[in-house]
Amino acid sequence: MPFTDAPSTTDPTNTDPAAAPRRARRTAWLIVGAAAAILAAPGPLQVPLLIFVAIPAMIVWGRSASSWRAALAGQCAVWGASTVWTFLSAALADVKILDPTILALSIMYLPLNVVPMLADRWLARSFRDRPLLASLGYPTVRVIGEYAFASLMPLGGVLGLLGSTQAEFPALIQLASVTGVWGVSFMIGWVGSLGAGVLLGGLRSAAARRWFIGLAALAAVIIGGSIRLAVADLVPAERVRVASISVPAELRNTDTGSGAVARTEAMVSATERELEAGAKIVSWSEAAGLTRTQRDHDALLARIGDLAARHDAWINLGLGHGELTSPEAKVRNLSVLVGPDGSVVWTYDKARPIPGLEDNLTAGDGKLPIAATPYGRLTTMICYDTDFPSTARAAGGADILLSPTFDWPGIERLHAMSATLRSVETGVQFVRSTAGGWSMIIDGNGRWRSVTPDGDSGQTVVLADVSTRGVRTVYAVLGDWFPAAAGLGLAGLLAAAVIGRRRAR
Repeated sequence: MPFTDAPSTTDPTNTDPAAAPRRARRTAWLIVGAAAAILAAPGPLQVPLLIFVAIPAMIVWGRSASSWRAALAGQCAVWGASTVWTFLSAALADVKILDPTILALSIMYLPLNVVPMLADRWLARSFRDRPLLASLGYPTVRVIGEYAFASLMPLGGVLGLLGSTQAEFPALIQLASVTGVWGVSFMIGWVGSLGAGVLLGGLRSAAARRWFIGLAALAAVIIGGSIRLAVADLVPAERVRVASISVPAELRNTDTGSGAVARTEAMVSATERELEAGAKIVSWSEAAGLTRTQRDHDALLARIGDLAARHDAWINLGLGHGELTSPEAKVRNLSVLVGPDGSVVWTYDKARPIPGLEDNLTAGDGKLPIAATPYGRLTTMICYDTDFPSTARAAGGADILLSPTFDWPGIERLHAMSATLRSVETGVQFVRSTAGGWSMIIDGNGRWRSVTPDGDSGQTVVLADVSTRGVRTVYAVLGDWFPAAAGLGLAGLLAAAVIGRRRAR
């Protein structure tokens, strides 16, 4: 049953008999929205499509709450439930987390959920007779907020992006090749906003007719994405055998003394084995090899150079280099490519160390190297670097991205989804060599061609015949044009709302 905005139900003089049922329905939608939002987020029980339930349900609460304070209180309640769920999920996964850290991160991202809802409430009241304009408030503000958070916050785009929740829906996320992840987030938010109008006004309202416009647009995006994927499969492409190798689980946390030596030796042995089996590109996980001194570093590169020359192969090493001899000492987290002539092709430093966890790293400049090979143009980024869409866009000129990565329980799905959107945005074949998470090979259209979770024992090796040709995308050329367009659109909405309110006085 539809319902509309009503006088405050907390007023003791309010005798409207429909007030209590309206309040009950609003509360029910708040609960539904909270539950759907929690289950739509990456986690052990994720149901991605529930985001299309969460958004309209939450917007219904925001628009119909008795006051903006009540709307804000509802959002804070959802934040509290999400935080509790985060701790519970971590406990179930036996993940050791620092409670203050998780709480601080949750507080930091609270405005990303609250501000779009409050903006939508104000704009919906400004455009009561123009439901199509009213529907644009939430998705526009949400996209601007996501872009700001991904660009300015220390966690980049690993959290809070609606579009990333649909990483396992290839047809839908093809939109990111044009708009970046921002366009996918907008589509989710817009359809949800239109759906909220239907829940509030009923199927016979003007909002219902606009909702069908939104559904048609969503269907067009999905059909267009499906066609793009089908065409990609028809285009013949040369392929190269790629081996992704991670650190053996039993050596994952050994980084000193004989343990460090054993760890590096295990990686060299696995590399030689895969080269003999026919791999032409080998990629290690993050900091899989450890070299404390320059002599150790040079000796390892000489050994790898000999292997690369003997097998006419390209070997990308994930290396930790240096030693923490004092609290002020810095170490390097490197991606080093060795070519078939035995020489070093690139040495790339991790550009974005994880705040609070990698403060001892020397950060690189973020300029992505490109190596022209018989198997296409290769480039690299290390783990957390790929969580920043604007930074990762530079990979769009390459064909294959070699990404040494190290994850931990609870973050692996988030990082996998982030990597999937980066592959669609840039069109690169994404070779994600991961210790403690999911080693993946993702094609240039965001499809998971090979996925192997890193186990609690043994060594994870992922093999795949990877296309030597990436996909050229609009996003890689034009960059973040969509958030800029959203900013202009929001300015227009605000101007129209202010003018309309003045005329109504």
